[in-house]
Amino acid sequence: MEYSVIKRSATDEFASNNAFERAHLGGEISSLGYGYVSVPAMKEFSLEGDKTTARIGKTLESFAFPPSRVVFSSVSLNPFINQLIAHPTYVVEIEKDYLEPCFDALRKDLANRVLLNPTAEERTRYAEPGLVCIYPLLSKSPVSKDGSARVEKLLADLVVSSRYRSLYSGMDVEQALRIIVNEYAVNYRTLFAYAARKRKTKEIYAALETVAEGQIKELLHAIEKEL
Repeated sequence: MEYSVIKRSATDEFASNNAFERAHLGGEISSLGYGYVSVPAMKEFSLEGDKTTARIGKTLESFAFPPSRVVFSSVSLNPFINQLIAHPTYVVEIEKDYLEPCFDALRKDLANRVLLNPTAEERTRYAEPGLVCIYPLLSKSPVSKDGSARVEKLLADLVVSSRYRSLYSGMDVEQALRIIVNEYAVNYRTLFAYAARKRKTKEIYAALETVAEGQIKELLHAIEKEL
């Protein structure tokens, strides 16, 4: 679907916040951050889970105070890559204070091998289908209520986090970035706030600018001075 990227303040049509909210909630536009919107709306990003991601989520929801977390299956990115993943690896990122309780609970609840904050070497040494790797979640990360990966976090992590990059070939990472950036709604203010917390703004901007096309590339150029 063709879309136009528009700066809200430059358009009479969306000058009213009420009009903007009605259009946004009605699925007519997507908010891209920094006052930019796409008209009509770009595709909404989501990843499909599986029985194991659901089981992990159910276990963590059973805690007295369910923690913020991200549960990611490497297979869920298959629609965006060429070299399809046959056997999933699961990445669980969770608030630091919950690392040990999460590890203990998942070890009891899953038949999968579960590793706590493994190094790259340990992950390779103990690799097997269904491996679950638990890591601390960076505070104030953009996370979904259901624990699925938000697009802004996933894009940044595919660029700079070995937890995610090591699951795929370099060519597949680039292809996934290209498809997601150019076809799906991304809030770039949220994305670059997360990039700043990781202290990787320049690296993430450069990677996204390389794969961006047309009006999305123009948007990135326009916001670069604000980063």
